[in-house]
Amino acid sequence: METVNYIATRVGTTPEKVMTLESDKAFLLLRGEKGRKVTKIKPYSLTPEKLRKYMAQQNEQMSL
Repeated sequence: METVNYIATRVGTTPEKVMTLESDKAFLLLRGEKGRKVTKIKPYSLTPEKLRKYMAQQNEQMSL
């Protein structure tokens, strides 16, 4: 439970929401930043063009 509480604190959510996270989502914790929920990508599913589009979408979500 220590890990769940740590993630919940960093992301600003409840431990229950951490434990019931959808299987296609993950919490991204970066040093010096508030944690955030991101969508997982399937391994080897991205072409360079799709990767650029995905990264642009993630950057837009961060700026909201």
